[in-house]
Amino acid sequence: LNARGNEFGVEGSAALARLALPYLTKLKEFVIAQCELDAGSACELLPGLRAASDLRRLILTFNDIGPDGARVLADVVQSLSCLSELNLSTCNVDAAAMQHLSAYLQHLGGLEKLILTGNAIGSEGVSAFAKE
Repeated sequence: LNARGNEFGVEGSAALARLALPYLTKLKEFVIAQCELDAGSACELLPGLRAASDLRRLILTFNDIGPDGARVLADVVQSLSCLSELNLSTCNVDAAAMQHLSAYLQHLGGLEKLILTGNAIGSEGVSAFAKE
């Protein structure tokens, strides 16, 4: 599913999570880059991905999900055991969010590509990631 460049907003994100994503269980790729997602819409949308157990690529680039969205994502990735690529470029992920993500990324044994460019992870975030 490629939804690049569509603005969902909080209501649209909630509807997509509730009405569409639960039925896309065989989804292999979800591209929601440049959709103007903020923390609120990310918190509505991302939990809907739990049903997509075959998801291999999740591309969230250029969305301002911030620390709150990243925390929700950290909870969701636990159920995405097939995930091989996670792209969070320019998503306003900070050190605290990276600490949450790092704890769960270790469970993704098949993760081949993690892209974090354009975020404010800093040395604390890198340290948290390296510890995990």
